[in-house]
Amino acid sequence: MKIMCIDYGNARLGIALTDEMEMLAVPFCTIKNENVYSKLKNIIIEQKVDHVVVGLPSDWKGEDTIQSQKIRIFAENLEKKLEITVELFDENYSTRDSYEALRMMGYNAKKGKKLVDQMAASLILKEYLKWKKSQNS
Repeated sequence: MKIMCIDYGNARLGIALTDEMEMLAVPFCTIKNENVYSKLKNIIIEQKVDHVVVGLPSDWKGEDTIQSQKIRIFAENLEKKLEITVELFDENYSTRDSYEALRMMGYNAKKGKKLVDQMAASLILKEYLKWKKSQNS
């Protein structure tokens, strides 16, 4: 099964994918947050995606924020419009962690926000894969 992860933002969506064996979480692309359903449909078809994970932030109490409410609506629409299973997964600190990871690799993350979005999606997906593996053990 191939899984796609989306780091949803008001301006852009970072996309990451697994390999068919669900061993790797790899940054894939960043798309503008406009006409996203048709763009995502194309990626899902071309990459043969079976399942979508969408990062869901929460506040320090673990409760929904305004952004998480937007993401819940987006995920619900994505599932209905593209007829694919969509799962929400905790994404707290993924953007901060992606800035740090890119900085450690020598990238100027402030100049490459698209790469930050992709990296955040891959970090969310990596955590999702670890969680999924622990559930199957």
